[in-house]
Amino acid sequence: AILVSQYGCDCSGCTCPLDPSPPLAPPFHPPAPPEPPGLPLASPPPPYPPLAPGAVLVETAAELHAIVANRTGSGSVVSVWVPSGATLALDGSPIVVSGFNLTLSGDLSGATIDGEGRSHVFSVLADAGLRLQSITVRGGAGSNVGGIDAAGVVVLANVSVRDCWSVGNGGCAGGLHVYGGSTTLSGSTIVNCTGSASSYVRRGHCGSRGGAVVRGMRTWRAYG
Repeated sequence: AILVSQYGCDCSGCTCPLDPSPPLAPPFHPPAPPEPPGLPLASPPPPYPPLAPGAVLVETAAELHAIVANRTGSGSVVSVWVPSGATLALDGSPIVVSGFNLTLSGDLSGATIDGEGRSHVFSVLADAGLRLQSITVRGGAGSNVGGIDAAGVVVLANVSVRDCWSVGNGGCAGGLHVYGGSTTLSGSTIVNCTGSASSYVRRGHCGSRGGAVVRGMRTWRAYG
């Protein structure tokens, strides 16, 4: 028998056409929080500016040594560019320019050639030329000079020669020792370089010593 009441139906041994209980609501599951965005990929380093035609890019002292050794005695003109902010630490051997002309350039932010107190930085023989542009020469130490030892042509444009010194009784100059050839400085400085107790520019004999010593040369020019 089926008894229908105000509460639904009362079934006894039968199938009730009415459901005595309300349907159950589906369980509530809050939505999962969104996954955090992934970390952005690192930006690639900016490309180097285009090199001048014929210029060579170097990023280590070993590369520079190799280029110089390959061009020695060639009579050629070699243009080398060093990236902004780079430091080329020498391995105890100076850069010796012989029988060719070397131009070594940085950009406006500059680059550094560092002797690390293990050798002087540049030697320029009488049959060679060296042009430095937007370069810092530092940390050179040698018996005659710490920075640049030159019998040939030297041009320094926006160059800083700093923290160089000569050692021993034969020490001539800390930053720049020029004997013969010609030298031009433009917008350049020689700072904290000593051959002995003094630090001045002297045209005369090596025994006078100083931050720069110039003797027996054809031309000396300084601008800016």
